Amino acid sequence: MFKAFASGAIFVTLLWVSPSSSHESVNVQISALGAKIQKDPKNPSLYLERADLQRREKHYAEALRDLDRAQKLAPERKDIVLERGLTLAAKGDTEEAEKLLSKYLAMGTPSAKAFVARGKIRESALRYADARSDYAAAVALEPQPDSFLARGRMDEALGHWDDAVRGYEEGLRMLSGAVVLRLALVRVEQKQGHYERVIAVIDEILPKLPLKADWLLLRADAHEGAGRTAEARKDREAALREADERIAVRPTDYAAIARVKALRALGRREEALREIEIVVQHAPKLDEARTLRDEIRAAMAGKR
Repeated sequence: MFKAFASGAIFVTLLWVSPSSSHESVNVQISALGAKIQKDPKNPSLYLERADLQRREKHYAEALRDLDRAQKLAPERKDIVLERGLTLAAKGDTEEAEKLLSKYLAMGTPSAKAFVARGKIRESALRYADARSDYAAAVALEPQPDSFLARGRMDEALGHWDDAVRGYEEGLRMLSGAVVLRLALVRVEQKQGHYERVIAVIDEILPKLPLKADWLLLRADAHEGAGRTAEARKDREAALREADERIAVRPTDYAAIARVKALRALGRREEALREIEIVVQHAPKLDEARTLRDEIRAAMAGKR
């Protein structure tokens, strides 16, 4: 599907990029497990495996039924307790889920998955110190970007800014400079007014990136915070040029979003709003586009 629109002297054509769905593949796996279960109905591992897939597809009732069957066949298996806790947590039964996850962890079987799930429950209950402990345990067991981010998020919620910075830096060292952790580090340093540090962190990665627009806009904010308005504008104009070049080569919704961000940063809000409205109309399920549109609308309403 193609849709063209004009923006000043630039004509932008949005190319629909269909989101790939894994639902069909998972359903095939679930069906295949069903066939295996028919042949081997007393194998608890098959029910457990299917329960995991059902949970991922948000089929919680079906997942819990499979777990009931697995437990009847193998009541001693610890992993059934874990999977039931994960399923109830996903379902929203947080009180019972936390009990089961704690029970599983008390059995002496360390699991990053269990710590993360329990951490999320505690975080949603605003028990930030307890949640941080869980996320830290998950980091120690399996250092993954999401766990570093979650631990840092709790440090921020607790007002422990230096700990958050150290944690993100640790993640960058351990995970070969994971981009999401660098973004988190930039955000925290920017919030604290450490503008030169922000610029240094961005400059370290910028030459290695094929697409630089988002990072240029972040560096522009740091330049502006430090009072260097000329450098800030230079970075924002460079981000706009890159977005236009992307659109000329392959006009996707994401390239259009990059252009809108640059327009907004340059103060061209009316133009940015017109263009993001077209992106949202074209790709209504694209969360980033809707969020960006709402932010621009709010900024314009506050200015009036």
